[in-house]
Amino acid sequence: MSRPRPPAVAAALGLLLAACIGGSSPPQEGPTDVSAATAATAAPATAAPATDAEPNRAPTSTSRSTPSALSPSGPFDVDTVTLTGPDGQRIDVPVYVADQPELRQRGLMQVADLPDDAGMVFRFDGDTTSAFTMRNTLIPLSIAFAAADGEILRILDMRPCEAEPCPPYDPEVTYRTALEVPQGAFGRAGVTEGWTLEDS
Repeated sequence: MSRPRPPAVAAALGLLLAACIGGSSPPQEGPTDVSAATAATAAPATAAPATDAEPNRAPTSTSRSTPSALSPSGPFDVDTVTLTGPDGQRIDVPVYVADQPELRQRGLMQVADLPDDAGMVFRFDGDTTSAFTMRNTLIPLSIAFAAADGEILRILDMRPCEAEPCPPYDPEVTYRTALEVPQGAFGRAGVTEGWTLEDS
């Protein structure tokens, strides 16, 4: 987990990654930046509008290990999504939820601290191809784009951008959900394209 852009979610994550090895954001209609970078819905999305966002944190776990606790922040509710690998490995990730246009557009903008095992999930009402941007995002993020059936189709690393022009991060795939975590968290946990993102 943002501001609109053309078409085209961090002490807990560390725990998740460690467990795994052992195991941005929010989009708006139109280009957006998710997590400070946001994703766009049917229209381009943005990471987060130029509004201040409170620091978000994202939890993560491996083989169903207990993820870090995440408390609601500002307008964002908290939930847990599960990443499942081909071998059945399951990683629970506590997340902030961006399921409305204004929340997807705000994403993780201005967030200075995000647990390494937590993140932000961007939920869309339908399929989208929107790109994310990192405008006003302070921390580097990795984002996974999942199809309607949960399959992770693309994972991208995104760099902070505090001044325009900020480049769009286009997954070049049609997706339904996006998950932002501290940059490198997916790699450290062994999560790759082809895994499944289970989101309630």
